[in-house]
Amino acid sequence: MKRSLYIALASLLFMGVSCKEEGRLDHIDMSAPAPEQVYDVTVKPTPGGAILKYKMPKDENLLYVKAVYQIETGAVHTAKASCYEDSLVLEGFGEVKSYPVKIYSVGRNEKESAPVDQEVTPLTPSYLTAFESLQLKASFGGVSVSFKNPDRAALAIVLLGDTANTGEYTEFETFYTEASMGSFPYRGLKEKEGKFAVYLRDRWEHYSSTKEAVLTPLYEEEISKDKFKNAALPTDTYDPVENNYSAYSIDHLWDGVATDRNSMFATTKSAPIPQWFTVDLGRTVTVSRVKLHHRGKGSRQEIQVYSGSNVKQFELYGSLSPNPDGSWDDSWTPLGTFNTTKYSGESPTLTEEDHQYACVQGVNYDLEESEFAPNPFVQVRYLRFKVLETFAGPSTSGSIWISELDVFGKEIK
Repeated sequence: MKRSLYIALASLLFMGVSCKEEGRLDHIDMSAPAPEQVYDVTVKPTPGGAILKYKMPKDENLLYVKAVYQIETGAVHTAKASCYEDSLVLEGFGEVKSYPVKIYSVGRNEKESAPVDQEVTPLTPSYLTAFESLQLKASFGGVSVSFKNPDRAALAIVLLGDTANTGEYTEFETFYTEASMGSFPYRGLKEKEGKFAVYLRDRWEHYSSTKEAVLTPLYEEEISKDKFKNAALPTDTYDPVENNYSAYSIDHLWDGVATDRNSMFATTKSAPIPQWFTVDLGRTVTVSRVKLHHRGKGSRQEIQVYSGSNVKQFELYGSLSPNPDGSWDDSWTPLGTFNTTKYSGESPTLTEEDHQYACVQGVNYDLEESEFAPNPFVQVRYLRFKVLETFAGPSTSGSIWISELDVFGKEIK
């Protein structure tokens, strides 16, 4: 009896599936005509592009709408939008001029309507806007390129140089960015006058003009750590976490070990934030940049940079003779305020490249004139680091981690 019942149920199920197959909603009628055209098209210009809005025909066969256009490089681009949308986004135009665009309605059988011809004139492309702000200047140990990119476009900044005076440029480095503004240093050059140039490229292979400059890199050396010591000023925070002086005391900042997670400076978990510490360099210098190395890999080789109590945001101050009471008076000169962003971008995933940059090489912080630090290149002997936030997030207390400290600039002899 049960066997007969199972057979009957299986037969009913099979019949139901068969009926659905015969009347499937995704059935494509190859004989159906192409859909009607879209209409009432309006154009909203964007930097290097446009947004097309339109009304769609009432046609059950309509699957999507597409726009076809050609850019300066000769590449033909196609933008598509489903039948549930009423706009198309066009990108990749390299100039401010009129471009012809053809708009098609496409059926489920891929038959296309007659095109709707539309002209679009984009706003100034992002690479041209950014080019206007592009600057080349001499920096310590090399040159630097600064830029503003208000559209946050994906740009390549290509730096060229002729330091041998051969009359021909060599590509030094290409920097990639989507930041709204910033600067990139190129180092390893001697104090010798040379010719430098820079241009921009966007992801559609549009190239800007080239800016040129004759520059002489400024002298830079790594300041020897042989005289570094803890200034231990009142109000400073330098007691190690768990009172573990062998693993986490402040002198690990200059022990030359950057990748051992058990050889770093780590303050107590109850320490206030902001918190600060002061390093006596043991000599008078002008500082060009500092490097902070993040914590090394864990016991299971897990990457620990850009996380936990690694320093995210800090201010740097310098002094020749700080007040011995540790107060924040005019004996301190602001040298810079810095924020740390992950090397590999905004993704939460930590990569081996992140570890190599932040732990092995160290995160680089260049001093430059700013509203906060109008005169950063003064002579100093003491550096004071004021930590405002770690990667653990905003807090009023907590530990800070720094594996190693490197200081660059020029010793005053």
